Amino acid sequence: MGEHIPKFAMVEASLEAGIKKEDLQTDRSRKYDAFTSDGTRLFVTERGQGRTFEIRGLPLEWRPFSNLTWANNQTLMFDRWSQPHYGVHYSVNVKSRTLIAAAPFPDKFYLEQQRPKRKNTRRR
Repeated sequence: MGEHIPKFAMVEASLEAGIKKEDLQTDRSRKYDAFTSDGTRLFVTERGQGRTFEIRGLPLEWRPFSNLTWANNQTLMFDRWSQPHYGVHYSVNVKSRTLIAAAPFPDKFYLEQQRPKRKNTRRR
């Protein structure tokens, strides 16, 4: 069975006057800026064209985006945590405006909580 793919879209958007750009990240070629607003909205701006796109359709829209980083000059990576110890890591090709990956991942605490407790079974 295939994995559930979110209804991802990068839609052209105009920024409201006075919008606060948080966690601003620029790719190495300085062609794209990525930033959040209010933590829960994620934007990508094509610097030369002056066009702005908002990333929409990802699950848990009320949860903030975090860890914005550029893997290369067109791949933006970021996380969205569904709870304090479990999140989804996303990769987006901003040039083609496509979702490359959406991979769930737990932190160490979550993994340890999910493991069955082992009984001390030492041999004598």
